[in-house]
Amino acid sequence: MIKTLLSLFCLLPFISYGQWEYAIGAGMSVNSTPSDNMYYQADKYIPNYAVSGSLVDNIGKDKSWQVGIQVHCLQLANKSSKPFASDNLSAYAYNTNATIGNDGTKFVFGQYTVSATLIANKKFPVSQKAEMYIGIAAGYSSVRNCRGTGSPVVSYLAPDGGQGAVYGGQIGFIAKSNSNTSFYMELAPRFYSLTFPGAEAPFTTALPHPDLKFNTIAYPITLGYRYTFPNNHGQGLSKQHMERFVSLDQLEIGLGGGISENGTPQGNAYYLGDQMIPNYAVSVLIANNFGAAGVWQAGIEAHVLELASTSSISYTGEDRPTVGGDSKKIVYSKITTDICAIGNRKFKISHNEFYLGVAVGLGIARNNNHYTPDESYVAPDGGRGMVFGAQAGYTLNITQNFGLNIEVAPRYYCLAYDAEAPYFIKPHNNLYYNVWAYPVTFGFRIKLNRPSDDDVPRFDIDRYQRKRENWHE
Repeated sequence: MIKTLLSLFCLLPFISYGQWEYAIGAGMSVNSTPSDNMYYQADKYIPNYAVSGSLVDNIGKDKSWQVGIQVHCLQLANKSSKPFASDNLSAYAYNTNATIGNDGTKFVFGQYTVSATLIANKKFPVSQKAEMYIGIAAGYSSVRNCRGTGSPVVSYLAPDGGQGAVYGGQIGFIAKSNSNTSFYMELAPRFYSLTFPGAEAPFTTALPHPDLKFNTIAYPITLGYRYTFPNNHGQGLSKQHMERFVSLDQLEIGLGGGISENGTPQGNAYYLGDQMIPNYAVSVLIANNFGAAGVWQAGIEAHVLELASTSSISYTGEDRPTVGGDSKKIVYSKITTDICAIGNRKFKISHNEFYLGVAVGLGIARNNNHYTPDESYVAPDGGRGMVFGAQAGYTLNITQNFGLNIEVAPRYYCLAYDAEAPYFIKPHNNLYYNVWAYPVTFGFRIKLNRPSDDDVPRFDIDRYQRKRENWHE
């Protein structure tokens, strides 16, 4: 369901019949006490993170109606004013305390709660530079919880894999900067009805033990940026839009090398390296520069790097006496390859360029399981999963088509393995972890296919003919 909605999110601009716009925002969210068979009734609101993105089509005679897709990613968590018995003997125990709650720690029901909803809004003008809107939403949601070896601020973490329907509405205020750009504030309550297949509810007396399920309402408030594309008068993407936003205006390729450092993994990795060390990093880029003056860039960027660190803590080893507590590396992945779709916005600085962008893709972790003298632990082979991130860089243009580049590209790897986590992790589940990497690379960029005055534009032959006639006159 979520994949279908996200596919519509990507396809909507190409089937648009009005004037489409996208928005991205971030802020905070609070949520109500979960109901149904959730034993841990946390009753104190706390602020959690919230991120939103939307792609909508402005339709109607006066463009006062919006239809589209909105995505939220937020955390569902509360604190409790009373103690609860700890389910510390179950497969989903998070600590070994006799009671939890009423101690300042959080009950986390969804670390990463992602919802994709179809939305419909009605806009109301407030002034020439402002408008309000109100609407409804319905869709699907998924909950991911990454269980680690414990956290001092979390006393309960729900199982992984919740899913279910989500309903809600949204009300917002838009302040226009110009005809295309604006800033907004939005409140978007969402009612989540979540079920966790295969995960038992804590402290239930019914036999057989039912799966965990609960309902809760989240109230994300986000501030962000909106961009409205030029009016296409009900014709979807016109030839001019296709020429501006889709054509291969200028192909850019790049190659770089440098170093990368990574944070401490979060998940069920037992050996936690808490000291960053420099590892190798290589990057490859193939992208298209488009839009007015080529200020937008979309394409594919790949990184190959090592995920490794050292630890100040000495752990009991499985096949050796100790791991960590020395200068030897704890290696999570010797060859980590990610391939991401990227979108960048460029800013001209004289003849040079500074850019910012986002990335999403897939990652693979490979290990040969052979230890070198400077390694005390090497993780299993075969990790794979999603990768999210961003990049910022600067290109010093030596010539019109060649430049030197420096880039920092943080990447968040969510990796799962078919191999078990180290023996000391209970229960015995397959290894999985999330980790940040921070590659910094130096290299070059080459621009190809720069249009000249005599090149035929790919989507506007008529303009080319008029240009030729004016030249002959």
